[in-house]
Amino acid sequence: MPHVPDRGFTLVEILVSVAILSVSAVLILQACARGAQALAVARTRLRAYAFMSQKLGELELAPPGQPVKEAEGSFRIGEEAFAWRLGSGRVPEDVALEVVTLTVEWRRGRTPYSAETSLVRRLPLAITEP
Repeated sequence: MPHVPDRGFTLVEILVSVAILSVSAVLILQACARGAQALAVARTRLRAYAFMSQKLGELELAPPGQPVKEAEGSFRIGEEAFAWRLGSGRVPEDVALEVVTLTVEWRRGRTPYSAETSLVRRLPLAITEP
């Protein structure tokens, strides 16, 4: 039986495998960081949508009356600061309809974000007559 010499890994093979492993680890860490950032943005957007839903729900449940007056304000949830604006206008084709628009804005670092939604309300006839 012939003797087969024990052959180990060369230094070049070890260096190449360490380089490949290092690049792979960096790429995986970057993907995890981007995922965490996207999750934080989504969580903040969800908070803005929850506020918008509550505010428009208040308008839907309010008894019919005068058209919605423009308003604005701000609120904080933890470290996050939000600003909101409520505006309204009549639908040109139908004087008995009012479009209410709610916009919420916030910043995450230097990046500005915003979300906007609208609601159409029917106004009482006494208000729509000249």
